[in-house]
Amino acid sequence: MREYVRDEEGEEHRFRKGDCAVILPHGRRVGEALEMHEYWVGRIRDVRARDANDVWTLVQWYWAPHDLRALRSFDPALCSPYERVFSDTFDYVSTASFDGERLPFPCPIHSLPTATITLHKLNDGDVLQPHIPWDAFYTRYTYEHRARVLTPAPGAYSCLCNVPYAPLAAPLMHFCPRPTCRRFFHAPCLVAADCLDPDTDPNSRRRRLLFASPDDDAQEPAPVSAPARTRRRGRGGGGGGARRGKGRGKTRARAPSPDDALALTSLPPLLIQIASQPIVRGSAWRAGGLSGNLGAVVRARRVVYRALRGGDDGEGEEGEYALEGWETRIDVGSAVVDLQSEDTPSTRTRSAKRPKTAVHGGVQPFVCPQCQGAI
Repeated sequence: MREYVRDEEGEEHRFRKGDCAVILPHGRRVGEALEMHEYWVGRIRDVRARDANDVWTLVQWYWAPHDLRALRSFDPALCSPYERVFSDTFDYVSTASFDGERLPFPCPIHSLPTATITLHKLNDGDVLQPHIPWDAFYTRYTYEHRARVLTPAPGAYSCLCNVPYAPLAAPLMHFCPRPTCRRFFHAPCLVAADCLDPDTDPNSRRRRLLFASPDDDAQEPAPVSAPARTRRRGRGGGGGGARRGKGRGKTRARAPSPDDALALTSLPPLLIQIASQPIVRGSAWRAGGLSGNLGAVVRARRVVYRALRGGDDGEGEEGEYALEGWETRIDVGSAVVDLQSEDTPSTRTRSAKRPKTAVHGGVQPFVCPQCQGAI
């Protein structure tokens, strides 16, 4: 259901079930100067109208972190001002409380002012995590108000210290993409756990990062039957192929082996550069956005693996991980790590200064504390 409401100046505003919208906090007025993160956020579950100027919406609320400050297991200080927590609380809200005038974008369909927004999902278990800008609303928790239950438990899947990701205050976090790991680790925690990578050769480290498959736990992948020379259409038979899937427990072709070094030279250099990046996130690297380069690097590695096997995975020339047009499916701008242009105190670990072993634009080389693979 979609409703269009005409305001006092005669402009129409769109409201549709399922949209997320920003709503004026209690006591604030339309047009009043507010920072974007000060707005309340809700998802429209129903729209009811007496007439074109008297429209009400049933809103399911996303709570601001400070609304949960009484919850012992939750620390609002570890959240960005744009973080919201999905709740099971509802209210009827007049569309007069939706402030479309303050938003920096029009309705993408009708070119009308709108109060609807995109609310992103931050999910540490999603190896295809979409890019999240620093100034965008996002959510990672769900709160049951009456039961006082927050899921997932903060820090349950994060680091050795079990402290959740704090986007604005945390040091850089490194991610191990292997299926049995898939966890972010704080750089200081990796230093304390003696997880610095003893292999300080930049070329060797890039190769080992490239081999860190999000779909295979093998540290030294098995050689492929033959390097790719042509890409075939349609479904291939037997051995090298793997079923299509997004990587959550589904099988894919293994990562390339050292025998593929010659074939790698035929692939786009930028693609190889992205696929060989460490997967990181944090305020130390602003260009990576709040979510870092996880999704971009995983996609790049899968494109490389597929290309080295001739694309024989049933996806055809137009598949999700096809070599052709790869740059249109990967966020290139937030993939390559460079801390050297962002030299702030937050880029350093407890060792005070970056060690001489730092590679990849100033990022320290670590190994995963669980599988000992390069991260």
